Amino acid sequence: MTHPPRQIRSLFAEKRSFLADLARRFVSESRGVALLLACLTGIAGGAIASLMGEATILLHRLLFGVPAGERLSGAYLPQPLDIFLWLVLGGLLLGFSSLAWKRFGAGDILDPIEANALYGGRMAAGGSLFVAAQAAVANGVGGSVGIEGGFTQLASAVGSWLGSSLNRPRDDLRLLVACGAAGAISGAFDAPFAGIAYAFELILAAYSPNLLAPVVLAAIGGKYAASLTAGHGYRLVLTGDLNAVDHTYLWAIVIGALCGLFAILLMYAVTKLEQLLARIALPKPIVTAAGGLAMAGLAL
Repeated sequence: MTHPPRQIRSLFAEKRSFLADLARRFVSESRGVALLLACLTGIAGGAIASLMGEATILLHRLLFGVPAGERLSGAYLPQPLDIFLWLVLGGLLLGFSSLAWKRFGAGDILDPIEANALYGGRMAAGGSLFVAAQAAVANGVGGSVGIEGGFTQLASAVGSWLGSSLNRPRDDLRLLVACGAAGAISGAFDAPFAGIAYAFELILAAYSPNLLAPVVLAAIGGKYAASLTAGHGYRLVLTGDLNAVDHTYLWAIVIGALCGLFAILLMYAVTKLEQLLARIALPKPIVTAAGGLAMAGLAL
């Protein structure tokens, strides 16, 4: 029995449609794909953190003449004029760029915590790239303003974009946002456990055994991705014979508690200062340039 060509074409079209639908369901629902995406997101996060750290080091060499192997915040002291010049100009640049984004940018910028809590893990790539660029510039001109906020923002946006591109469910998007942050923190500081804790404590705001494997994979991927790109830009190296130290862990607990309280006080002061500056009727570039001037005074 033979089939007319039209029936054969229709049969093949139905099979292609079925296979395509099956592939889409596999990509959007498979647990294995979720683990793969988590690992890829962590690798991207580690590479982003490493490259951003290297970019700021290069800016320090160009703007302040920091010798190779030294850090701007270390023993090297730049020329006083360079400190004032670049911090004030950097403040102006950040202020004008913020105004430009408000006028021409594509809407509000969501940080990973807000995106996960309120928007199901959906983040805009353009706004995240803008935040990362501002963080790199601010640190490059000598401002210690938390570059980790920039690279976790961009890494989390990569995870959100990957998940959205493959139509992953809402929970997977939130997970991939956290995996991007885990990979970035792990890669920057060569500290996978810190990346895991950051993802669970801040981004996901809860611990879950079901999410442990993808977050761990992302943190490990970020660590090795940073090692293979520009290295761990903010790795803390302890020197000396630690075996000869009489460890008194009670002091470690006391110091940790005091540092935690100081961090709370510092963030409270930052919030109050932001509220105060918001009430001052001055253009944004003037405010940020004044911040750079104040920072230069502290540096000197």
